[in-house]
Amino acid sequence: MEPVSLRAYQQRLVDIAIAYNTVVILPTGAGKTLIAGELMRCKGGLSVFLVPACVLVKQQAIALRSWTKLSVEEHMGGMQFPSAFDILVTTPKAFESAQIRGTAPPWSHFTSVVFDEVHHALKEHPYRKLALSLRNSSASPRILGLTASVTYAVEMGKINAAMRRLCEDLQIEKMETASSDELRACGYHALGTQADVKTADQDLPGMVTEGTVPVTDRKPHEMAKTFFRRVQQGTATQFALELVACIRSMEAAICSVHPSFMSPLECTSLKEWGVWASKKVHTSHLEHWYEALRLLVISWEEAADASIAFLQMTNSLVAGTEADRWRSLPFPRFDNLKEVLEHQLLERGNAFRGIVFVQQKLMTHVLDFVIRSDAQLSTVLSPVCLYATSSPASPSFRLTKSDEQERLGKFAEGRANLLITTAVAEEGLDISRANCVIRFDPVQHAVSFVQGRGRAREVDSSFIILSEQEGRSAEQLAVAEQRQLAVAQSFEPTVRGPAEVEKERVAQRTRERGARHVLEAAQLEEGKGVLSALNLYCKKTKVNVLEALFKEGGNWVCTMSYKSCLRDINGRGSAAGKKEAKLQASVQLMYHLRAVDH
Repeated sequence: MEPVSLRAYQQRLVDIAIAYNTVVILPTGAGKTLIAGELMRCKGGLSVFLVPACVLVKQQAIALRSWTKLSVEEHMGGMQFPSAFDILVTTPKAFESAQIRGTAPPWSHFTSVVFDEVHHALKEHPYRKLALSLRNSSASPRILGLTASVTYAVEMGKINAAMRRLCEDLQIEKMETASSDELRACGYHALGTQADVKTADQDLPGMVTEGTVPVTDRKPHEMAKTFFRRVQQGTATQFALELVACIRSMEAAICSVHPSFMSPLECTSLKEWGVWASKKVHTSHLEHWYEALRLLVISWEEAADASIAFLQMTNSLVAGTEADRWRSLPFPRFDNLKEVLEHQLLERGNAFRGIVFVQQKLMTHVLDFVIRSDAQLSTVLSPVCLYATSSPASPSFRLTKSDEQERLGKFAEGRANLLITTAVAEEGLDISRANCVIRFDPVQHAVSFVQGRGRAREVDSSFIILSEQEGRSAEQLAVAEQRQLAVAQSFEPTVRGPAEVEKERVAQRTRERGARHVLEAAQLEEGKGVLSALNLYCKKTKVNVLEALFKEGGNWVCTMSYKSCLRDINGRGSAAGKKEAKLQASVQLMYHLRAVDH
């Protein structure tokens, strides 16, 4: 078989990846998948190529078939595990489930394991659970991690710590990248320096004002609680107070007809809003109002105009309410975007191909609506929206996989010249080159900065940031990127000294002591809520429980292992059914954890 034609830097990185467990750091479009494909082709045997989202499975499978000429199979949740393959492209959850069921081969059967977008392994992500499972096994496949940016951190100390942890979890021996000179010598072009990045104070519209909500209140895991606390205290924005008042008024009207109606706002769970209401209420109006409120909350009360635009878009400004006066209000944040788009269209004319990144799925529809409603922009821009297919923005805005492919096709063929998308387009997706990338919402971390900028791959492209978050300016993020590359280029596997080991043990002891109340509150004798309690304990102690499920003597056997730097504790259950076996193992594991002297 003839080898795939590789660029010089790609061949160098393949040679390293064949010999060592490696993390390869390359910008978007520089051929990371090709490097992985060549590694798997050269190593032979069985390989698994892990991707973080279902949307990437088919795309990467097609690419690997083309490049390797090997048997490449796709696998996602709900699909039957393939009986034969050379390369399996799958998601971590689907692969983990298949291993637990015993339908997927154990780690020892694989010669290569690839983690695409490997930075996810630093979070509480299925990647990390698989990485720890592989590390704790006796298998030794070649491991390759691919990413454009390793860590979300900005400060040097945190960057070093994150990279060290990633390398420990994945058994990484080398961290490699390619220099700008190497990339350019091979014909690769992408924005790669701070000078290519424009923010709203550089000959662009005035930066969107942030900071309506105090920085101290910006805790993503408590957004809803923080919001409603501020509403109850009367310290929320005037718009927020008025919006909640309108919703409560409509809920009261529904309660007068349906006394059993219960407001999803009482639980302050963002996940239940809209979907829950659509099942309980026989009108779509209230569903849309819930969604408008959710958009406001998630955007830290700074998206009042976006919430208004959403209600205008869905025609949910009900007559007879205070909302009537909002019907024709403008969208101030859009003015910034409009000025940038007009400037780019003036410069590029018909050659304009733009991507606008937003944080929330609903915001893609909001911007699509206001652009199509604008007298000037609607004549020259043809926008399409893109976001993850797994969870709809709202029951009214479902996006299927076929819809996704159709919209990507429109952008690729030029029938659409503006893609409005969430972070789903940052990672992995094969999107045609753009010459203008705009960040509508603040960039949250270094990974988004690098990957979003990497989409501006045409010569003379622009990467424009309309608003910045405190501690996350374009300058700071660009510096963080250079720090990451410097750490990678000087990386050497190191053995942690006694001081580092003891520091980690002290930190883990503190976490376990703080989570002790979860163990004490668990009703082990009744077996009620044990799995939830175990998951909560693991989350608080930052430990992933390793689970195995198999048949033995006609019964299902489940084993669970809690492994930290302090202890290795196991639980085992056996029963006729899978759920019963898992529950038994959980109860036994919780008993053992309870018995530990903290």
